[in-house]
Amino acid sequence: MKIRFLLAILWFVCFDLQAVDCVPDDITLESQQQVDDLQLLHGPCDSVVDDLRIRGEDIANLDGLGAVTRVGGEFATSFNPQLTDITGVAAIAYVGETLWFGENPLLANCTALQTLVDRFDDAEPGPGGPWAPDVGHAVVLNGNGPGCNSIGEIITLIGFDGFEELDLPALETLYESTNGDDWNSNDNWLTGDHCTDNWHGVTCDGNGRVQQIALILNNLTGTIPPEIADLQRLNSLELYDNLLTGEIPESIGRLSQLRFLGLSGNPLEGTLPPSLGNLSQLEGISVSYSTVHGEIPAVLGTLENLRGITLHDNDLSGPIPSELGALLELTHLTLANNQLSGPIPESLGSAIMLEYLLLANNQLVGPLPQELGSLPNIQGLEINGNAVTGEVPGSFINLDSLNSMDLAYNGLYTNDPALDAFLDTKSFGNWSATQTVAPDNVTISVTTNLSITLAWDPIEYTADSGRYSVWISEVEGGPYLLAGETSDKTVSELEISGLDSATTYYFIVRTETDSHPNNANSVLSQPSGEVSGMTL
Repeated sequence: MKIRFLLAILWFVCFDLQAVDCVPDDITLESQQQVDDLQLLHGPCDSVVDDLRIRGEDIANLDGLGAVTRVGGEFATSFNPQLTDITGVAAIAYVGETLWFGENPLLANCTALQTLVDRFDDAEPGPGGPWAPDVGHAVVLNGNGPGCNSIGEIITLIGFDGFEELDLPALETLYESTNGDDWNSNDNWLTGDHCTDNWHGVTCDGNGRVQQIALILNNLTGTIPPEIADLQRLNSLELYDNLLTGEIPESIGRLSQLRFLGLSGNPLEGTLPPSLGNLSQLEGISVSYSTVHGEIPAVLGTLENLRGITLHDNDLSGPIPSELGALLELTHLTLANNQLSGPIPESLGSAIMLEYLLLANNQLVGPLPQELGSLPNIQGLEINGNAVTGEVPGSFINLDSLNSMDLAYNGLYTNDPALDAFLDTKSFGNWSATQTVAPDNVTISVTTNLSITLAWDPIEYTADSGRYSVWISEVEGGPYLLAGETSDKTVSELEISGLDSATTYYFIVRTETDSHPNNANSVLSQPSGEVSGMTL
């Protein structure tokens, strides 16, 4: 008998048996007792009209399903930590929608599922033509124990060798959507077998399923088609340095085995789809040198296998998700040259495998988190070109693994000579020479009945346009109002006039540097210490 589709969902085939639809339309079984009772209470029945879902902490076997031969909707057996035996589903020959066996860690034998194979030579494929993973008539196996974690294991079991046709429609759509006739290399595409005839950039596994697509610097134009998600065994998609436009399709989140996504160097638009959070196997994502905008999806912080996030040179905005600090395998976080704002999350100090933290040229503010000084493997740290201010945490002196660091063009300082020398060494020069900090030695130099003149030592960084601003209050500690500004950062004093006589005033001084080629932000220092003076 010719087997045409493995584990695909069958079109209804009439057997000589009469279905008895006496099981409720939609069933969720949440305990072993409920599974057992299904057989006890509905023994004569063989059909569930709609969905059948099985999810329970104590469910160990599915023997209670022995009478069921058809499920009209979705059949999902997922998140059952004790499940080891599914022989009870061996009689099921028809599932109307998706069949999903996932996240059952002790389940190591799925031989019972081989009955869900098209057993008739004249059977038709599902709606829309050929078998399409996860879209209607689909089978999904993942997150189970060894022996039940891929359809390929069942392929081997029953000797099925017909999967090579399943990926062909998606490859053909990719070719058409990206103008394959104009690729730099399209060797063998659309001729012969995509696996055995060596289609350029396509790598298959031993079962004829596409595992990798690498079409780098190949003049792909057009858009990434949603049908790319039909390549359900794809673990690497590399489309670097092409001319692809449009958005990253939301459907990409269905590539449950994807480990690496490389789309950098394309003028892609739109946002990063939240469905990326479904890619539980993902180890690396690279979408740089594009025009992707919007926020970084916080759900990336749930992808515990992620080692590299490369999103530099885009138009990303909003905060850096604090959830990224939960990625304990993360070694590279590259977010430079975007429009990210807000503080640097303290939680990044928990990403203990982090080797490179590159956040340059954004709109980040606030202090440097002291937690970053606890990163034992950090080798490269770049925070230059932001508006980060305040004292460099003393913990930074513990970053012995640092090979290079760039803190330039912020508002940072230290009063610790040892830390200052350490930062110079790691920065290959005078790191403090480009910091917008408050001036030292602010004093009251001249007092009259209607004015007070303040003096200070100009800061080291007098290049690039900027000024000192003097702020005034009649109350110690403020609030302060702007009283006057200097013309540039070389000026060392400013008279504040129009005051009342015989009155005490309180002052602070701040330094501001305007935006310039090395920093698109204006940087306002933290305030100097407060000084007071009384008019005559």
